[in-house]
Amino acid sequence: VNGHVEASALVLNVQGLLPGSNRGKVLQITDLATEYNSPYICITESHLTQNILDAEISIPGFVVYRSDRRYRSHGGVVTWLRNDLAVKREHRFSNGACDTLSLYIPSLNLIIINFYRPPDTTLEEFSEALEDVSDFMKHAEEQEGIASPTITMTGDFNFPFLPNWSEASLKSFYSKVANQENNDKAVAHKRKQAALLIKFSEKYFMDQYVKDGTCLN
Repeated sequence: VNGHVEASALVLNVQGLLPGSNRGKVLQITDLATEYNSPYICITESHLTQNILDAEISIPGFVVYRSDRRYRSHGGVVTWLRNDLAVKREHRFSNGACDTLSLYIPSLNLIIINFYRPPDTTLEEFSEALEDVSDFMKHAEEQEGIASPTITMTGDFNFPFLPNWSEASLKSFYSKVANQENNDKAVAHKRKQAALLIKFSEKYFMDQYVKDGTCLN
């Protein structure tokens, strides 16, 4: 935070950062970052490829980190971090469905995870991505000696049916999933994946803060 001015991170789904090589969305994000004094910006669905240079999506005063989708088009995540916040450890992951980018900022003892899960993701693909993020945090703790970091997980998971994350709502959601399994009924893969995300958040003592849509129109 600069002085006593409040700072707010930006979390957006841009559905294509450079449509037709137009930097309009980059400029819009730049304006928002200035307005909210953002220390970092996390976007999903960047739709970037290796042919797009970092310079083409640069924002003054920020360092850009990205994880482009592998094996097929679209997807991808980008995180811009204010240039006075150094990254000691970073990790990218893409399995052609989920894309993640994990950063550790030692001056804040902060881990930022930017995660995109498209609607057609299979249970196996989502499990693999979550396990990869868990491995990053485990190795960071073991190899860097990180103790009790703050973990911020942003992104777009495409679980519109997931309730607010109050204790009562989550208990009800778990019960419905368990009853379907106990009755040998087919449980939608999306609901199983949502249950995995909830368990992941509980494992790392996370709370839900972003409750509104993140699409940048």
